[in-house]
Amino acid sequence: ALCAAKRYKAHVIQGWDEPLNLYVAVALKPGESKSPAFAAAIRPVSNFVTEERRRTDPEIRAAIARADVAAKRADHLKTRAAKATAPEEYAKSLALVEEAVLEHAAIEVPVHLRLVLDDVTSESLEAVLRQQGGRIALMSDEGGPFELMGGRYSNGVPNIDVYLKGHNGGNITTDRIGREGGTIHEPAITIGLAVQPDVIASLRDKKGFRGRGLLARFLWAMPESLVGRRDPDPPPVPLEVSQAYEDAITSLLRRPTRRDETGEIKPQPMEFSAAAHALVVGLKAKNEGKLGLGGEYEDVADWANKLAGETVRIAGLLQLADHALESDASAPLGVGPDPMRRALRITEYLVTHAQIAFDKMGADPVAELARYVLAWILRNGVTSFTQRDAYQLLRAGFRTPAEMVPPLELLADLDAIRRRPDPPRSGPGRPPSPTFDVNPKLHTQNAQNAQNSQKSVPGTPALNSVNSVNGFGADAPISDVSLEDHENV
Repeated sequence: ALCAAKRYKAHVIQGWDEPLNLYVAVALKPGESKSPAFAAAIRPVSNFVTEERRRTDPEIRAAIARADVAAKRADHLKTRAAKATAPEEYAKSLALVEEAVLEHAAIEVPVHLRLVLDDVTSESLEAVLRQQGGRIALMSDEGGPFELMGGRYSNGVPNIDVYLKGHNGGNITTDRIGREGGTIHEPAITIGLAVQPDVIASLRDKKGFRGRGLLARFLWAMPESLVGRRDPDPPPVPLEVSQAYEDAITSLLRRPTRRDETGEIKPQPMEFSAAAHALVVGLKAKNEGKLGLGGEYEDVADWANKLAGETVRIAGLLQLADHALESDASAPLGVGPDPMRRALRITEYLVTHAQIAFDKMGADPVAELARYVLAWILRNGVTSFTQRDAYQLLRAGFRTPAEMVPPLELLADLDAIRRRPDPPRSGPGRPPSPTFDVNPKLHTQNAQNAQNSQKSVPGTPALNSVNSVNGFGADAPISDVSLEDHENV
């Protein structure tokens, strides 16, 4: 998407063009090695920028020198004109000043190429967009960019216009005191963020982010954490795979960028075939009924309304990736049914992850903590536990022991766990910690779900799935195995 942004566009039918930039956010917990993976992904881009800067630096330095000399010459002539006393001398000096000023204005000073930013305010992002011809990528393995997106003016309104228009290509016109004016035509911002899950949850507090459509522009991925199950000696990425990736990215970046007579970037259209267009129509027809009241996508209708457009973008990117190593002149730009079908498979994955992400943004904190406890129970096959032991094992998610009480009560209300009666007090001292038994049917259900795991999307257990557990039952056997017996917890 970074390579294609503003340089290519998908042409589905007359009146429907899609830019190929994407907004993507992946939620990964600490220890998931997101920084090394992120560095490997961005390496060919960084290498290309370094190479281009080295190549263009002499030209830029020479242009800066010419502009500096022309500016000083104009200033010198202005001084002479100001000192002229005779009318003829003044008129002649003024003509020379005008000529020098126009000469200085005609000198174009190129700027060093920038393709990627990490932390930048909305105002600075707009300035860089203007410098770089309307295209830039914002990529980070931290949550800082989301914080900076929420930067506010004095009236408390977040300044996210540049992100809204940078996704769909709406012109950005600036005419404010103290800032360079003018219009950025069809801006294209690419965003790739790898953040911690807590950052996703915090987006519910960002005023205007969802209401104005910013969150609906993101493709979300909420993969299951591998921490606790990682291979201590994983095999490296095969050299031929990493080299093929770097070669493809570098090849796409080296393709010439088309421009019009004014120097503006002119995107190359990627025509959709009739068969590819039919698949797009089928997707829209399939989703339409799910968007309404009571539909499967009702809670994420703002996001799902953009799904067809995002699928088109992904199909265009897949077509470019398939032919990345071919020259710009010979690479086929038409999008047929094959890349469109692959894009549909990708967006099937993204739909469920978007539902998880938006659920996390709107989740009750108590429900989130209950999910945390439930995931621990299911992952480790816990059959009974004391509140004190659970807190000691799960204290990374709880600030105080008291914070554990509401989620345990919620799980009890959902019949996932049952508190044993407190034993009679025999004397003074601290009362024993409450003991809970786990509904055995919960583990049975979890085992059945595991058999179908290839059909499901990994993630934290949904609390509403607990509702299908039909209680402990009068005759249900409750194991007396204590938490201490689960040595591998």
